[in-house]
Amino acid sequence: MNGMDSVLGRLRLREELYRRLISEADGLLASVGEAGEDGLVSTMARRQEILESIQKIDSELAAFLSRQGTEAPAGVASLLREFADRRKLLTDKIREKDALVMALANGRIEEIKHELGGLVKGRSALQAYETA
Repeated sequence: MNGMDSVLGRLRLREELYRRLISEADGLLASVGEAGEDGLVSTMARRQEILESIQKIDSELAAFLSRQGTEAPAGVASLLREFADRRKLLTDKIREKDALVMALANGRIEEIKHELGGLVKGRSALQAYETA
């Protein structure tokens, strides 16, 4: 990585990756009650790949800046602050969506428990009827 154009390109790519994370969170939120185990595993794997790409970009940026020292291109520091602010906003959105997914998933688990409880009661009643 060299120069301001390269830094800008990496920052733009990182922001796009965060947007993909939001898209994955939206998809998970939309399908929380319907997604099977395979769908959840697939979504989590895609999210992990995106996070690894973001971490790689962050490492490249850190290495570039450490090589530059006090000679970093003008404006890089302000660009990094600006992108850090946007990253925080995007991360907060992802966390909000993930919290909703967890709440909906927990609600669905409670519904399933209730349904299973009804089945158990029905089975007990059937057994009592059959033995009578």
